[in-house]
Amino acid sequence: MEFDIDLSLRRVVVGFRVVGAVWLAILGVVALASSEEADRPAIIIITIAATSAWAALTVWLHFNRADTLRNPWFLVADVAVGAGAQVAPIAAGSTQFAGGYPLSSVFLVVYGAGAVAALGAAVVLTIVTSYRQIITRGLDLTSASANLVVFVFSAASAAWAFGIMRRADARRQAAEAAMRTAQEARTRAEERSDMAAHLHDSVLQTLALIQRQADDGRQVKTLARQQERELREWLFGGSTPAPGHLVDEVQAMAADIERRYGVEIDVVAVGDCELTEELRALVRATGEATTNAARHSGDDNVSIYIETAADTVTIFVRDRGAGFDMEQVGADRHGLDESIVGRMQRHGGTAVVRTDPGQGTEVELRMSR
Repeated sequence: MEFDIDLSLRRVVVGFRVVGAVWLAILGVVALASSEEADRPAIIIITIAATSAWAALTVWLHFNRADTLRNPWFLVADVAVGAGAQVAPIAAGSTQFAGGYPLSSVFLVVYGAGAVAALGAAVVLTIVTSYRQIITRGLDLTSASANLVVFVFSAASAAWAFGIMRRADARRQAAEAAMRTAQEARTRAEERSDMAAHLHDSVLQTLALIQRQADDGRQVKTLARQQERELREWLFGGSTPAPGHLVDEVQAMAADIERRYGVEIDVVAVGDCELTEELRALVRATGEATTNAARHSGDDNVSIYIETAADTVTIFVRDRGAGFDMEQVGADRHGLDESIVGRMQRHGGTAVVRTDPGQGTEVELRMSR
């Protein structure tokens, strides 16, 4: 998980706010329990309720609307609540029950607005605290100086610590960004190297073969077709086909027949599925139909269309070659009857052959999944 410095600092200041509110509540309850320390107990109760509610609001904002903790008006209101907690003992007739709550306002201002604003908040709270002490105990320069030191030192220390942590986090992020940039550069360099190696190992070698066999147009066409298929698989597939899937098996079969007979075989698939024993029979029947088209049709292009539905798979093997008369097929020719029609029937499928002399041939193979 990525480290979030802002979230960590916000947790610190919000946590100190909760501690300050609990501290004030404890001192308030102690004051209420002492009749000498509470001339107006209602003021103490109201102060405890108000500061607790404000602390609860701060926690809610931390989890739901953290940006509000940086809003200048919210920070001014927060300092006002802290100052109110300092003067409440005067109205309540209690010596003191504010505790450390006002310091949480200083830390929140450090987080939300920075060192200068925090020093301003520290001066305001120092004046309010000193005023309370003057009212309750008279003028005491030592106490006033101590108040100033406490608030200003707290603001300066928090600003210094937060600044160090934020700068360290900025350096960390810059280093990580540099590492990512370097990694991306290495990846691009490796990809270029892979591309160069592949071009050398396959494309350039194929071009050399084409040059040596330039007088054999059929062989040149086969080599070019084979190289095109390999390039497409390498550029768009990115990996070797996963075994055990229908479309992968048909494509591998088509590529093999293409190499052996020098024809173009286009495979178009809509959907795919894992092979079963029945579908393996379908692939073998498709291979036989494709081989027949490559050997006997006289067409240089054979197309295979695969359609995978929820419960059935249908494959069409088409050519636009010579075609033939089904009635004239000799009884000794078992490729059509046994390897295609008979194989499909034995595995629960169907095979329909549509052909006429000069009209090409279409073999429709259908098998349940």
